[in-house]
Amino acid sequence: MKMVVLIVDDDNGIRSLLEHYLRSKGLQVVTASDGEKGLAAYCANHERITKVLTDVTMPVMTGPQMVQAIRKHYPKKSPKITYMSGYARPVDLGDHMFILKPFNLKTIDEILT
Repeated sequence: MKMVVLIVDDDNGIRSLLEHYLRSKGLQVVTASDGEKGLAAYCANHERITKVLTDVTMPVMTGPQMVQAIRKHYPKKSPKITYMSGYARPVDLGDHMFILKPFNLKTIDEILT
């Protein structure tokens, strides 16, 4: 089964860059511009999504709030979560991966393996 990645970021440039890069690697990609849309996208594709790359701070619903809602709706399914932020790592992200923006694409390759 092909890896399907959900990218959630309110920055269109980052979202677009990641989408094009991951598609060039042969991955399937679903995108959303905030946590609420990310939750809806996950719910619509939950059987296929294996990895979530999400910004921490976004309007409407933050990345951590979205992940919490995903866990509540799908407690037996655990996609791998990587948080992204231009700020220092928040302490309340649990054991999920975290990358600091700006990042290079080699970092993306590393978190997908």
